[in-house]
Amino acid sequence: MGAWDSKSETPGLWFADCRPEYLMSAISEVARPAGAEGRTGSASTARYVFVDVWRGLAIIGVVIYHLGWDLNFFGFIPASLMFSGPVTVFARALAGSFMFLAGVSLVLAHIRQARWEKFIWRLAKLVAAAVAISVVTYFLFPQGFIYFGVLHAIALASVLGLAFLRLPVGAVALASLAILVAPLLFEKEGDRMLTRRHFIATSVALFSPVVSAPALASTWPSASQKATWDAEVTPWNYDPATTNPWGLHPRFLPQRVEARPDLVPGDIHVDALARYLYHIEEGGTAMRYGVAIGRDGLYEPGTYTIKRKVEWPHWTPTAAMVRREPETYAQFEDGMEPGPSNALGSRALYLYVGERDTYLRIHGTPQPWSIGSRASSGCVRMVMPHINDLYEQVEIGSTAVLYPAEGDGPVTAHDWDVSRGPSLQTSEG
Repeated sequence: MGAWDSKSETPGLWFADCRPEYLMSAISEVARPAGAEGRTGSASTARYVFVDVWRGLAIIGVVIYHLGWDLNFFGFIPASLMFSGPVTVFARALAGSFMFLAGVSLVLAHIRQARWEKFIWRLAKLVAAAVAISVVTYFLFPQGFIYFGVLHAIALASVLGLAFLRLPVGAVALASLAILVAPLLFEKEGDRMLTRRHFIATSVALFSPVVSAPALASTWPSASQKATWDAEVTPWNYDPATTNPWGLHPRFLPQRVEARPDLVPGDIHVDALARYLYHIEEGGTAMRYGVAIGRDGLYEPGTYTIKRKVEWPHWTPTAAMVRREPETYAQFEDGMEPGPSNALGSRALYLYVGERDTYLRIHGTPQPWSIGSRASSGCVRMVMPHINDLYEQVEIGSTAVLYPAEGDGPVTAHDWDVSRGPSLQTSEG
């Protein structure tokens, strides 16, 4: 059989040669107008060899990537490795490869004439598979289900790509570049959801005949991944009152103490002098935890509202942090993925004044040895198992009061006389 099936104007699937001269001929064949003479069998089929080899390599890459997660699950490699820079680039390059291949496939199938029946059938299978993944992961991992992954992106890109199928290559390249650049042009201060990593994730598809989808797979961890990380950071046979592999002073271990009667249950109070955090309970008691606070000049006493809380959060240093300590924070200016090595650790409580995010957090830390000191850039740090316990008890809308530390100067708190602290308990627990 030749390169073209006699029953339909469809390239055949027979293996031919894959030498460079045939690949160049294949590119010319794709650009040849419908009905043109001189089709060469080997050239057309070589094009399929090229595409299939690329697709095969991408599938092998996916297998390797998921093998990494399996090795992490069984404890052979740390989760932090899977969120390291090279592995993150590798994962996004894989997603970009599939997007590029979706565009190439669309061109090969429809460049001469639209074949609607086959297109709709293929699209229906893609949509069904994407919906199935969303439904199954929703029931298995409701807090981290896949609502828009690679299959969803391919299905959407297949539809959007029809509008660009017969445009000049230059026009498609400009449209692709505009999509890549637009999020950066309209980025607000402190909003770094799409930065250089956005280029890494999508540049592979820049010259694809199809405009890539607006998003790739979600980077939020699934419920099972969160549980794996929780187990990784929680010592075996953990007892909050006695477990101490971190070498903390015993007074920084969680204790239940008697609280001042005027304190509101549910609120959080941070005694910056003693390095304690109190979570006020019903019945006149409070759970007390050891913390680290901001370094001199960075700690911000005041009264705040907890308007958001996140398990295994992302983290991006503020622009001020990057300017102040570029040697420490510049490498993370595009953000850090969740995981045990993330600067916010396993849990984070987000402090607001009104509707304004202050960028202050009460959070876990991968540096438990810092508890009891002034070590952070303004936030309140806790040992990860300790904040995991606290997190479950804190409700959105609760008040967090940060009392002044030594040498912090005048208090600029909001609607609270923080000068009354720090005697928050009636007796030493």
